[in-house]
Amino acid sequence: MLDIVIIVSLVLAGLFSAATIVLVVFGSSDRVVGMAKLMYRRQVDRADTELTDMFITASPGTFFWGNVAVFVLVTGLVELVVGSFLITSAVGASLLFIPGIFWTRMRSKRFKKIEEQLPDAFMMIASSLQSGASIAVALQTVAKQTPVPFGDELSLLVRKTQVGVSLDDALIGMEE
Repeated sequence: MLDIVIIVSLVLAGLFSAATIVLVVFGSSDRVVGMAKLMYRRQVDRADTELTDMFITASPGTFFWGNVAVFVLVTGLVELVVGSFLITSAVGASLLFIPGIFWTRMRSKRFKKIEEQLPDAFMMIASSLQSGASIAVALQTVAKQTPVPFGDELSLLVRKTQVGVSLDDALIGMEE
């Protein structure tokens, strides 16, 4: 039984070494470099969208390289502690999905909180309008009094209308 484990380990180590050599040899090819740049660009663009949606001002490039560093460190530690290529591969594969799960969870929490804040915000807007305020003043007042996250969304809406974007276009942008 031990001989089989040793043989399988040697075969896997050989395959890993061969894959590393292939990556080093072909790593300088324009196609591989182009694919790596495309992957980087897509991930940074996605992170930029996600960060902007959550009103987080972190750099998307820094966020990407932080994810890469965490991936390398965690998989390296798992390999050192466990010593199993299969377990390390499973942990590495699962780490690739964690940022997506994180953003999905954050987004759903944010939307849930916004849905909870909507009735109160609409009541405040209605009260302001009944007291004679214009829609712009009502939105500005509610934006200041409503807590995060809906207050941030309304503040962005108010800022857009103040720089000349029509209320209809600003509301459509808020929906998106």
